[in-house]
Amino acid sequence: MVNTAPYTPQQNGKAERHNRILIESARTMITAKKLSLSLWAEAVGIAVTVLKRILATGKKKTPYEIWFGKTPDVSHFRVFGSDAYMHIDKQFRKKLDPKVTKLILVGYQNDSMNYRLYNPQNNKIYMSRDVIFNEKSQPGPEIGKEFEYILPADENEDVAKPVEQQQEEECLEAQEKYKNQLGNDRQLRDRANIHRPIRFEIDFAEYNPPNIFQEAMNSAEVENWAEAIQEELDAHEQNETWSIVPRKTDRKSIDSKWVFKVIRDTSGDVYRYKARLCARGFQQKQGLVYTETFSPVVEYDSLRVLLAMVTEQDLELTQYDVRTAFLHGELKEEIYMEIPEGLNVKKEEKRGFVCKLNKSLCGLKQAPRCWNQKFREFLDKYQFSEMEVDKCIFRGQVDGVDDGL
Repeated sequence: MVNTAPYTPQQNGKAERHNRILIESARTMITAKKLSLSLWAEAVGIAVTVLKRILATGKKKTPYEIWFGKTPDVSHFRVFGSDAYMHIDKQFRKKLDPKVTKLILVGYQNDSMNYRLYNPQNNKIYMSRDVIFNEKSQPGPEIGKEFEYILPADENEDVAKPVEQQQEEECLEAQEKYKNQLGNDRQLRDRANIHRPIRFEIDFAEYNPPNIFQEAMNSAEVENWAEAIQEELDAHEQNETWSIVPRKTDRKSIDSKWVFKVIRDTSGDVYRYKARLCARGFQQKQGLVYTETFSPVVEYDSLRVLLAMVTEQDLELTQYDVRTAFLHGELKEEIYMEIPEGLNVKKEEKRGFVCKLNKSLCGLKQAPRCWNQKFREFLDKYQFSEMEVDKCIFRGQVDGVDDGL
């Protein structure tokens, strides 16, 4: 590592030139599509994504191939700023609402096949994979001015100069500036001309956890995600959630998916990385691998009455959480699942073996019902009985005191 003198970018010409390529690429894309200048970070991000996947002069491999050891897939790449028609899931629309909404393509979500889409109406970024593009769309009216405040790239900023000449020019500029300040009275700045410091915008950006297993393994937080994945797999091993058995040709197995989430404290800092293995329950066939799925849910009115009783009678209220609750449910059906990613199993075993589920798993159609039945058995053991008005409220005698649960 070599230290450079302050305000002498010419001593680090290679990095400066690379930065200039990114800035010029971003400027070209934004200008060509007449997009808002606030999207400069998205444009730079997509420029980095593209440059990592193209060959440089005299090189035999792309930076992506050198780092990951595999050929990059660019089949999902589309023109920056193209019209993007994103599918709206049915849970977010009414029966007669449109099924798609028109957005603008501004980037890709890490190394996944998901797209980052910009909505100029509310100035928000959305992520989706279910998108239809119109890459021949014409740019709309120009939005935004004063490009220099967001992407300051002067024509001569990267022209190399001798260090002595650079220092001499800086001294002359400082002397001239000092003379001008002596002759002028102090003035307050107009608040309207104070611009937001773009360089710190990344500190407040929303962090999006990985969507797939490979994305987590290729992310900068790979150690944290690997630890969370191993913690989840250890819980399954301790609980004996499945048994690895030879694959049956007459039985179809379902897939699984990793769901990643970050847990934050009250100050907004990440203090835990959480990984949950879920079965793809939508692949289950009703009547074959599941029948009943109903599981009661507590009524809010019942909960309010219970809390009011605790307050009025000055009782002690105990709240608890059952970790990996769904894993305790007992399965009656015979369900097979493909060996999940991250489980330490040889490749040849993955082809001829599957996981036979012994316990319930998140994502299964019957998972909530299995857990409810298991918990009811536990309460019956301690002579708690459910109330007629609400099947989720139980009552029992503990040390001679009537307690509600």
